[in-house]
Amino acid sequence: MAEEIGSSFAGLHSLDLDCLRCGETTRHRVLHTRTPGPSSDRRPTSIEGTARCQVCHTVRHFAVSGAPEVRVSVILSEGASSTRRWVPFARGRPLSVGGIVTLENRPVRIVRLDTPAGSREHCQASEAVTLWTVPDDYVWLSYAVTEGSKTRSLRARVRADQRIEVGGVVDLEGARFRVWGFRAGSRTLRRPGESGLARNISRVYLRPIVNPPGGRRDWSRSRGSPNRRESSLSSRSRSRSSPGLRSTRTSEPARENASGGAH
Repeated sequence: MAEEIGSSFAGLHSLDLDCLRCGETTRHRVLHTRTPGPSSDRRPTSIEGTARCQVCHTVRHFAVSGAPEVRVSVILSEGASSTRRWVPFARGRPLSVGGIVTLENRPVRIVRLDTPAGSREHCQASEAVTLWTVPDDYVWLSYAVTEGSKTRSLRARVRADQRIEVGGVVDLEGARFRVWGFRAGSRTLRRPGESGLARNISRVYLRPIVNPPGGRRDWSRSRGSPNRRESSLSSRSRSRSSPGLRSTRTSEPARENASGGAH
């Protein structure tokens, strides 16, 4: 009969376990648990039971020794100052250099992982001694670029404290765009001068800034030749500056006198 779970494992609903079918560590939902050995008043130091992989739904037996969580030293470096925090992690949680962890509701990026065997690129939380981190104060910002009757989407990683202003200029993918509005919460702001921080904006609306190319005549407007057959064959007189065919003579010839000469 399963014994009551002690306070060390109270509220244990999921674990990161190696899944034989997936071939990697995945999150498992705990289905049943029990503490092995005779019951006692001491807190249990191990627990076993069954869990189901949340990826492939394979059910497996598991046994965990010690507490289900470990406390890891996390050092956050900001400029010339550094602070240390002790952060709880699930024992089997994978950690890697370049990965993101949350420190007091703030995302930070791991730049170094220290273990008893030295620095590593990857390890599980149970193997980590110290995480060296820096702030990850960046967000992915979505842009909607309107070009004529078409709209395309772009994304860019920007600082979370970057200010976006209606009427301002944004450089993306080697081109320049003007901000004509942005979406913040449930509001769309379009008035020139209105601004907001990137962390609070869900979408920015842009239009390209188009300048005439230098040294070319592509932007001059010229009148083309007539493209209608009636116009090209017309005998109506045209001015010298107008395009088209040379006009034909429409005046009547001079009447000849009796001697053959013109009047």
